[in-house]
Amino acid sequence: MKFSIHSIKTKLLLMLIIPLILFVVAAFYLLTTLSSTVDRLEDRLYEYGSGITQSVLNADRDLYQSLTGFLSAALREANDADRQTAIADYEENLQQTKDLIASAKGLIEQAGLQDLRHAENGKTLDELMAAIESGLAVWESLTREVIQHPATLKAKQAEIDAVFDRLKSEWGYLD
Repeated sequence: MKFSIHSIKTKLLLMLIIPLILFVVAAFYLLTTLSSTVDRLEDRLYEYGSGITQSVLNADRDLYQSLTGFLSAALREANDADRQTAIADYEENLQQTKDLIASAKGLIEQAGLQDLRHAENGKTLDELMAAIESGLAVWESLTREVIQHPATLKAKQAEIDAVFDRLKSEWGYLD
């Protein structure tokens, strides 16, 4: 059997083999590209996700420490030096909380994850961060008012607790 470039058998065989070779090369290239894209995405999500989680967990810790300082300043009937120390602890931990939340928000924006929606509540990360910042501002306002006028603690305690609990529930969606 002779193969001639002009024969129909050769042309049909080439029409079958050339597309198959091109298909195999294209499939291999696309799978390699997809694999590297998935690896890069995994690395970025882990890098940013762990940074966001770390910031939120540390902010959570600092908020509880701020709450402790607030309660010490509002409830203790100690000397003025102890009260000032408790207020300083409250303010320091509150500022650290705000800084860590800002850091988490920056990482979310840097990674382009603002529009990522939570499966349970349907809120985007941007909406969750806005709710957290708003809740933190309200909690700060209420607690500062009580620190300035400790006699108002009893009247404001339920509202402070409600804002704190709502704030903590929003944070739960970021963990």
